Order: sequence, then structure tokens, then C-alpha cells
Amino acid sequence: MVILRKRIKDKFADNAANLTISEHGIQAANAIYANALRATGESYIYAGIPFLVNNFKFSVRAVQIQSEPNKYLCLEIISATWPFSNLTIHHGRDNSGETGKDTIDSDKDKPWPNGSQNNSSPNDDLAISSKEDPAANSGLDEISSLGVAWKNKPELKKIEKEVSYKYLTGKVTPIENQFFKYGTSGLPTHGNTETKEVSAEQVGQTNMPYRFLQLKKMLNLLRNKKIISNLFCYQPQEGGLFRDNILTWPLPKRVIDEYQKKHRRDKWTTLTLSKHRSVLVYHFDYSGSRVFLLEIECRENEGGYCALLLEITEENHQATIKKVINHIAFFRGNLKGAESKIRASSGVLDMKTWVHAYNKKQDSSSSIKPLNHVSFTKALRTLTGE
Repeated sequence: MVILRKRIKDKFADNAANLTISEHGIQAANAIYANALRATGESYIYAGIPFLVNNFKFSVRAVQIQSEPNKYLCLEIISATWPFSNLTIHHGRDNSGETGKDTIDSDKDKPWPNGSQNNSSPNDDLAISSKEDPAANSGLDEISSLGVAWKNKPELKKIEKEVSYKYLTGKVTPIENQFFKYGTSGLPTHGNTETKEVSAEQVGQTNMPYRFLQLKKMLNLLRNKKIISNLFCYQPQEGGLFRDNILTWPLPKRVIDEYQKKHRRDKWTTLTLSKHRSVLVYHFDYSGSRVFLLEIECRENEGGYCALLLEITEENHQATIKKVINHIAFFRGNLKGAESKIRASSGVLDMKTWVHAYNKKQDSSSSIKPLNHVSFTKALRTLTGE
């Protein structure tokens, strides 16, 4: 019997059992570990066959290179026979969280907190997966090889959990059942991916800042009027901060200038003791141009910051946006002060700041004071030279 650790899939139970129970398997596993400890930098690790070789049979594709005595050059291993016959391996998990044969109702508090366990600090970045194909300029992250067909493999039997508890207090809403937007990293990929549903670990959600709500409402209005098209929230490929169900870009606590000197920006990039300031980024098409819009998150009762409109090259949107956000953090949101640095950033074609303007009349059916989309459209025309 073998007990599998978290993230070890059930289908690997036979190999896990052999490497932890069989004498030859243990020797091979220990040798790999010892070689890994001795290795420095890039190196090759010798891995012996984790079975008694006398009982191990291969089917191979080979070329004869000598007749007396017979010698062959093996080109490919086609199949291998498991050296022990009629084996059954029982596998299970400790604290698996699966429903057992019997379920016992309990009125006690759950032994785990609501939501997923989060050992990170409130200011840590959040790792996400955008479910997109790899970037076109990235290398291959997987090694592909022809599989070996195993013969006479052991039968795997999963140990069924006897008892599980059903806690009646509290309930976590799965993130897949929450309202969640589609997004794109905006990078060219090896496949044909354009937009995919974003997946992320379930975390405590932060209410959407009022300025972000105003911006979202105005952009949706412009899209409905067909002034802009292909409107998407542009999400960071690595790390991010949720504002409701939108992923935003965190501002760095420390920035490095052109002289490689570090500057702390903790006070400005932190909204409260437990909340990190972020930048909301949208991208859309306007008059044949792809435009990126950056909006800085504000503290309550804090004077707002200008919005930033950008035209950037198609090479690496993620890297360019990250550089621009570093400049914003360095100048603490002062876009006029940061303008020369932003314009000089590789990938930036042009920029335009927009001072938020508001409509005099407010829709009585909405509590959100509307931004002036006419003023915003004028800024777009200036940026694109229309």
C-alpha cells in the first residue's frame, strides 16, 4: 500500500510504490537524490533502472552492428515488461477531503477557514493562470518524447475513505460559480488563443474602487456607441490583485532608477495597512489603433490621478506595461513628471494623459457619477492623430 502526497496523481501510484517499497527502487531514488545534491549548475543526472535488471524485459528498435558475437545499437525502447506479475497496489491519501462511505453531520466549526488557505501577506502578488497558449517568443517548457508501452503493469486499487464529516456552519462559494470576466494577456501565442476565461485561486475579494466603476461604465458606453471595439481588461501574466472580479496590476514597493539605485515607495503604493495600491489596465481598438488605458487606484478622500493612454508596439505588451507602471510608482502617480521616462520606455510609441471630466447631468437611475465620454474621445483623437 502507498499513501500519495498532495499533487501526486493516482496514475503514478505504481511508480511511487516501487520507488519507496522495492529495494531496487529505493536505491535508484536515493542515487538520483544524491546526484542532485552534488550537482552544481547545469548537469546530467544518472538514473539507474529501478528494478532488478535480470527480471526486466525490453522490446526495442535496434540496428545490428556486429555479428560475432551479436551486438546491437538500441535506437528506441518500444515497450517494457513490469518485472513482477499479478501485483495489486492499493493507494490512498491522508486527509483527502473526499466523501467517505459514511458521512457524519457535525455542528462544530469547520477545522479550516472560509476560502482557501492563504499564508501570504495581504500585499503579496497573486499567481494566476490565464489558460492561454505560451507566448510566441517563449521557449518550450516541456520535454516531449515517445512513450514506452508497459506490459503486465500492476492493478491499481484506490482505498475508499471510510468516514467523512459534514460541517453545518459556513459555506465557501466556489470561484467558478461567481461572476467572472474573460480576459487576455494580449501576447501573440503559439496557438490561436485570443481570449480565455481567467482562473485564479479563491481569495478574499476587495470591493471595486469608485473610480474604476466610473471608468468601466464610460468604456461600456463607448463600446455600445461603437466608438471603441474589442474592449478587454488587460491582466498581468504574473501576479495580480483582485478588485471584485477584475485582476489589476500591483504597484511595486521598490523601484530601480537608470543608475540601478533602489527607491522605496512603500507609503504611496500602500492604500491601508492591509491593502496594496493597484493599476487597472484596459485595452481596446479605436480608429484602427490599439490603445491601452491605465487608471491608478486612489485612497478614500484622495485627489484623483490622471488616466494614461498609451500606444505601444506589438512586441511585448506585458514588459512595456510593467516598465510604465514602475515609472508611475517612481513618480508617485505624477504622470507629468513621469512623462519623459514613459515616452523613453522601449515599446512605447505615444502617450496622452487625460484629466477626468464629468457630465453635468447625472442619470437618476445610477449612483455612479458619469465621466464625460466626449472629453475622453477628444483625448483618444489626440493620441491617435485622428
